This record gives sequence, C-alpha cells and structure tokens, in this order.
Amino acid sequence: MVIRNLLEGAARRAPDEPCAVFEDGTSWTRRQALHAAYAAADSLRASGVTQGSVVAAALPNGEAYLRTWWGAAMLGAPVVPVNIAHRGPLLTRLLATARPATVVAAPEFVPRLRDSLAEAGRSPRVLGPADVAGYCAHAPALDRPIQPWDPVSLALTSGSTGPSKLVRVSYAHSANSGQVNFSLFGIGAADTYLADLPMVHVSALYFLHAAIGNGTRICVRARPALRGYWEVARDTGSTVSQLYSTMISFLESQPPRSAEHQHRLRVVVTVPLPADPAGFASRFGIGHLAIGYGSTETSCCIAADPRDPLPPGSTGRLLPGWEVRLVDENDLEVPPGQAGEAIIRSERPWLITTEYVGDPVATAAAWRNGWFHTGDVLRRDADGTFYFVDRAKDAIRRRGQNVSSFEIEAVVRGYPGVTDAAVVADRTSVETEDEVKAWLTVGPDAAIDFIDLLRFCADRLPHYMVPRYFEVTGEFPRTASAKIRKQELRDRGSSAATWDRIANGVDVRRGGLVALPASG
Repeated sequence: MVIRNLLEGAARRAPDEPCAVFEDGTSWTRRQALHAAYAAADSLRASGVTQGSVVAAALPNGEAYLRTWWGAAMLGAPVVPVNIAHRGPLLTRLLATARPATVVAAPEFVPRLRDSLAEAGRSPRVLGPADVAGYCAHAPALDRPIQPWDPVSLALTSGSTGPSKLVRVSYAHSANSGQVNFSLFGIGAADTYLADLPMVHVSALYFLHAAIGNGTRICVRARPALRGYWEVARDTGSTVSQLYSTMISFLESQPPRSAEHQHRLRVVVTVPLPADPAGFASRFGIGHLAIGYGSTETSCCIAADPRDPLPPGSTGRLLPGWEVRLVDENDLEVPPGQAGEAIIRSERPWLITTEYVGDPVATAAAWRNGWFHTGDVLRRDADGTFYFVDRAKDAIRRRGQNVSSFEIEAVVRGYPGVTDAAVVADRTSVETEDEVKAWLTVGPDAAIDFIDLLRFCADRLPHYMVPRYFEVTGEFPRTASAKIRKQELRDRGSSAATWDRIANGVDVRRGGLVALPASG
C-alpha cells in the first residue's frame, strides 16, 4: 500500500519495464520513475520537508506532478493537490488549513499563490517544476518506516453542497479505492491506464496508486481530449480509463466515427452510468463498464462485478468487508426499497477518513453513533443492488414525497437541445414545502419549447417530481472536479427569466398536463 515500497519493489523486479509515458513523448522505466522520485525527495528535503510535513502540489497533470507526489511519498510527507484554477477565499482557506511546508507550483500560478499565502499567514518555500527535476539513485533516510495508516494526501472535497473540507486520506484508503476495480477486472501489467482526469481529483490519484502496485503502465495526458477521445485511446494503446459526469454525455452527443472501434479500451469506469449502459458499451466498443460507490472520505465499498447486469442508475453491490445501512435523519434504518442516507463501516482499519483536517465539529458529525455518514442518499433493491439517489443536502421534499434531483436530471438531459441539467429546491413562491426547479444549459442552436419539455417530463416522471420551474443559463458554476455547485443555483432563486408552469396556465396531475382556469 505504501507508495515508496511499491515504487522500490517495481524497480527491483522489472527495472527496464515501462512505467509512465507523457504527452510530449518522454517516458520512464520503473527504475527511472524511482530515481525521479528520489531526486524530488532530495529537493523537497532541502526545502524543509520532513517526514509528516505537508507538500502542496499546484501543478497541471504531467511529469512534475508525479515527481512531486512520489518525491513527497519517499519522505512520508502527504501531498495536498491544489487546483491551479483556484483563487480567492477558497485557495486561502485551503492553504491556511493544510499548512504546507513547501509548495511546488506552476510558474503562472505563483503570483496568485503568493497572494493567498500572505492572506493565510503562511510562508512556505515555493519551488518550481525545475527544482524537483533530475534523477538520483539514493533513497532518502526516514525517521521511521512509513505505515499504511499514515496520510498519503490531504484531499479537498468537491464542495458541491457547501464549503469544501480537507480530508485526511491514508495509504490504505487510497490504495484500496483504486484496487477494487483493478482486482474485479484483472487489470495488471498487460494494461495501460489513460491518466487524463485532473490529478487534483482523488479518483485519478486512487487509480494511479493502484497502477503502481499492479505494474500497469500509466499514460499521462494534460486533460481529457474529448473531441479526439477515441483517437487518443487508440494511439496510446490504453486499455483502462475513467469517464465522469458530462464527459459521458459529450461523447454520446458526437457523430459516430471509425475510431470508436479502433481502440483497445476494455474497462471504462463511468460515474454515473450512461442512461443506456449496454448501448454505450456497444456503440464505443468497450468490453466492460465499471461502476462503484466511494468518495473522497471513504474507499470504494460498493461496486459492480463484471458478471452482474448494470441497471441504469445502479452502483453495484456491497463488497466483502463492508457494512452499509440506509437510514433516516435519526439514524434509524429505512424499510427495504426506500431511500436513505448511506452510513458505512469497514471490517479493516484505515479505509475511511479519520478526520476533516482542522474541523473537529464536522468530523464528529460525520462519525456519530460509530458509523461514517456519507451525506449520500441511496436505495437498495431486493437483489442487493444499490442505486444512487441524491446528495442528502440536494434532496427535495414535495407533497410528502422525497424527490431525487439526480433522477429528474437524467430525464431532462434526454430532451433534444438540452446539454446539461441541474435540479434544485425552489421556495420562491411557497412557504410550506419545496418546489422543483430545473436549470438548463442548451446547445447553440436550441430553442426550448417549455410546454413540450414539461410534457416530456410528465411522460417519464411521477407527477410530483415534474419541475414547476425551468430556467436556461449560460453555464453552470462548477467545483474543481466539475460537479455543479447547486448551492449557488439555489441562492439565485427565481427571476423574470424563470419559466413557471403555473404562471403559464398549465399544471401536472396524475393523468398528465392539465390547463388551469384563467384567473380573475
């Protein structure tokens, strides 16, 4: 599980085997990867990093990122991934909480970084990519062996429902999260992982961690090349990749082309599953779609076996060694088939975060009653398959019913011309319960007929889930991991740009759309 041990073991067993290839064509063998990490460790130690102190990596995907992360790991120093798009209070709060001893930053990020460091009252050494370059054959000494329960990173949550929190991630937590799918699908030395998700995203770091341990070659790209995704997969020989959120719908919206079946991708992790998993896999020539449930705070505890069917919206079954209960607001288990917040425990230690750094109140709230409270609402069917329903803070209660924004969004995205959707509670006009509002982004030539969209939703959703309000926006506010910041949309409320079905003389009942009598 410990990255230093994994890199050293791989270099001993297969020193000349390919380890990583980068976008500019340069590459590392396993021996070169280890010696790059040793060299970075020497530079970090010279800057004041000791075992247990924190290194911040404010870098894009690439060689310098791996050098910094693996160099810190050689010293037993956790890394804080910093998104180079961050600025202002978010960046200042992150630096104040993480308290890095050293920051390795891209040159263009340094002025903004120094401003935020000053506001945070921190004065770490700031290094550039060139400062951690080079090769060294000598392992740095340690004060004590690095253990699986030591932190490998301090990772920022997405902040989609509130302020981001800094999560302590152990080596055991990180290694296990990536290893789940590697084990289920037999991913190993014959495979190539397309590492194109931002390395500030823990999903990318978890898979990179597993790739080191499994001898899987790593193909590092600066970012997903969605307009040429299948060509990149083909040309790099990649066999494993990850697709998240709007990446999936974007690829589905593109015209078919020959490269869709010229690649070697056999396992693609999709979060969430496409609306038609079998159709997606067939169209793009993918052997297996993989899905699971985990988070920044917890290792993957639910996943789909490759032999299992993939019902739309599902996340798989409970993995051995885990307990999951679905509960109400009082931690009482909900009846079978009903949605509830997932609370979890592990039989093995250190697979769930032990703290939100600098936030003991949030830590205690998450760990109440001896279970970790995920903040995610799931449901489980009679066969033991779990389905993601919503974030607890995004759940909507309307007419005595719990409404899943996730399920409404899936329907609205299927309407012609809609490129993305975000559903939130709206209380502009009511005082006793939530109303449902759907925010939309649309294609450049799309003209949305809201009555037709309303009918489209009414044909596919229970009447109490059909949005009352619709509003088109230019783009959604997003987190560093591309999740929509729904709290910002809730805070916007409604305006003259909001289309209200009641104001437009139509409502939705059990039988479908009905015209309302003219007022006055």
